Amino acid sequence: MSIPLERLFGSRTRVKLLFLFTNGIRRPYYVRELTRLTKERVNSIRREVENLRRIGLLSTHVRKGKKYYVVNPKFILLEELSRLTAKTGKPLQDRLFEGVRRVGNVKLVLLTGIFTQTRHAPTDLLIVGEVNETNLRGFVSGIEEELGTEINYTVMTSTEFEYRKNMNDNFLREIYKVSHVELLNTLAPGLRASAGK
Repeated sequence: MSIPLERLFGSRTRVKLLFLFTNGIRRPYYVRELTRLTKERVNSIRREVENLRRIGLLSTHVRKGKKYYVVNPKFILLEELSRLTAKTGKPLQDRLFEGVRRVGNVKLVLLTGIFTQTRHAPTDLLIVGEVNETNLRGFVSGIEEELGTEINYTVMTSTEFEYRKNMNDNFLREIYKVSHVELLNTLAPGLRASAGK
């Protein structure tokens, strides 16, 4: 399949959308959200996401009455685009890793829900360890501002996590059952296994 490059880099709005969709964690976006994040006009966003959908970079689905656009993982130039946009700044996942280490003595961080495009996850972000509440609020606010939406997060101490894991806790089971990303794990070896096993 041949795709003329001018169809990828035809406008400022399109470049902003390419960066948003291919750099870091890939998740669905709806048009008004894209307008807010890119600070471009809604008509330009609508036109450009449809252009990107037509060439195969984006696909769509409807959830709760909203039309969402998401990256097509089979797009022929996806990895090349991802490498290109990564050169303009660190992916969100990398920035999360750096930021969460300033929250406190964090032992485990799992990303799911909005970060992995998982619709029915019990939380978006699980943090295990001893955290500074002020630093945590600042960290979460920064993520929400960047994503343009609220996130659900859960904090547990290592002791609570161990207890709930040993009790085969339903909340932890659900997290490990759905798609998730282990951003950080320095727990003792006995706690590293997935919950519910």
